[in-house]
Amino acid sequence: MTLSLTGVDFTYGAGTAFATRALSDVDITFSPGEVVLVLGATGSGKSTLLRIAAGLLVPDAGSVTLDGRAVRGPLAVVRPGVGIVFQSPEMQLFAESVAADVAFGPRNQGLSEEDAIVEARRALDAVGLDPEEFGPRSPFSLSGGEARRAAIAGVLAMAPGYLMLDEPTAGLDPSGRESVRDIVTAARESAGVVVVTHDAEEFLGHADRVVLLSEGRIIFDGRTEVLVQNPGRFTEAGLRAPEVLRAQMLAQDAGVALPRFALDPTEVASLLAEAWSGPR
Repeated sequence: MTLSLTGVDFTYGAGTAFATRALSDVDITFSPGEVVLVLGATGSGKSTLLRIAAGLLVPDAGSVTLDGRAVRGPLAVVRPGVGIVFQSPEMQLFAESVAADVAFGPRNQGLSEEDAIVEARRALDAVGLDPEEFGPRSPFSLSGGEARRAAIAGVLAMAPGYLMLDEPTAGLDPSGRESVRDIVTAARESAGVVVVTHDAEEFLGHADRVVLLSEGRIIFDGRTEVLVQNPGRFTEAGLRAPEVLRAQMLAQDAGVALPRFALDPTEVASLLAEAWSGPR
């Protein structure tokens, strides 16, 4: 079940003096079972891309198709559709209890009350929130990390074919960020996962594929390992390369002949040690 954007253009405030082009001629296809990391500087069009892919915005030109069918309107209401988790969980949490909040989506898809509760409990388990402990609580009593997980559970409960996350670790402590990364890794078993962020460090080692956006255009779309071997592409996108890659770039600039770039710090240490001990 592929999700495709073809020739997509989008401008905010089109036809006014405040018109701002957000996306230009974007072609991209997402597939089930893969984690795609969408990176770009602020204003590059990342969040707009996510909202168009989820059917929340209609492109000015081009098309969006899910499994070959044209998308017209939000895709979370169908199973399996496209679910989106916004950067701020308070944008999605609204009910009197966490259980009611998470069950709202499945009910809106037409499931019975009993089935919606089953799906809500399954989703809460999937994000590491015990339904017995957290289900009766007010969503507004949760910590930042718990609220983020509850918001993700609300989308997972709708059994999306694609899970889209906008800056999912923003403002979280290390434990919260690790929890979200674990959720992303688990979600790929049943869905395609698209993570939008400006921070390459967080998810690069967990992504199958990376898309770099710059001024509304895709300037790179390829396997993670290809980007790792070409870290200068981060600079082209107006981004700072992850520190582990920057260290290797600086070593290379200083004349150290590295056979390849790596993401694992232990492997990087071995590569640098071998390069420094070899012929100079």
